[in-house]
Amino acid sequence: MPPIIDSHLHFWDMSKFKIPEIESYERLKRNFSLSDAGKAVINLNVEKIVYMEVNLIQEQKYSEAEYISRICGQDDNPICAAFIGGNPLSYSFRDYAALFKGSKYVKGARHVLHPPEVRKGYCLEREFVDNVRFLGELGLRFCICMRPSELGDAVKLAELCPETTFILDHCGNGVAAIINGSIGEEEYGIDIFKHDRDQWMRDIERLAKRENVVCKISGLLFKTDPASITPEFFAPAINHCLDAFGADRVMFGSNWPVCTLAASYETWVEVLLEVVKSRSDEFKRKLFYDNVKSFYEL
Repeated sequence: MPPIIDSHLHFWDMSKFKIPEIESYERLKRNFSLSDAGKAVINLNVEKIVYMEVNLIQEQKYSEAEYISRICGQDDNPICAAFIGGNPLSYSFRDYAALFKGSKYVKGARHVLHPPEVRKGYCLEREFVDNVRFLGELGLRFCICMRPSELGDAVKLAELCPETTFILDHCGNGVAAIINGSIGEEEYGIDIFKHDRDQWMRDIERLAKRENVVCKISGLLFKTDPASITPEFFAPAINHCLDAFGADRVMFGSNWPVCTLAASYETWVEVLLEVVKSRSDEFKRKLFYDNVKSFYEL
């Protein structure tokens, strides 16, 4: 088992924060604590964890940022850094983002772009682009989490913001069952994640050509039938991203506890290790540890 820095883990206290996105998932509608996370990784060599914001309502995003910064500053847990929530089209975004310039713990921001109410092309509006450029000026990064059918917009955004580093969440939200051809786009049950396999592959390749984009190998368990969870099932999606971005621009993420809708944290690590077993030890160490440490200056 290699040492691991997890680049993408959530936890939440529903008495403190309102998280609209989990309302559709009964198994997630409870508190998930740091203690729960510790139990999930008990058999793994997880040394550090990067917290990922949980798409709170706009009014609570700053409170979340303060909350997680305090946790990062404590030495009784593995949380070492965080991505905070922030909408580049909100009127106060620049003032908000500037608060975290030079932060030891806040490494960047994310605004989830895949909810149905987010209009197509949202991330290419002038103010959005200008504010994502501003993140780069502050030394902060931006996470891309969007509908896989619109990854072409992510390519354009990365081109328009060459001084900002982007992290592509969840292999571009590609659905493993579509990518490996076990079901067709028209059969997939969530409209916002429907996409064409070949277009997804081309868009991943186009994003990989942008040197300011790195790819998070995470999120593929989402809405996967637990009976389908095998290395062979996920290998086409994982290997396409690994081959496109290369050893130096990929990193492991668990997406815990969302991953538990399909499988445990440990199962995801075991599947990924099996997929990459023929790759070099150096490649594996970069994927699971070195790249996260380097990208986020941990």
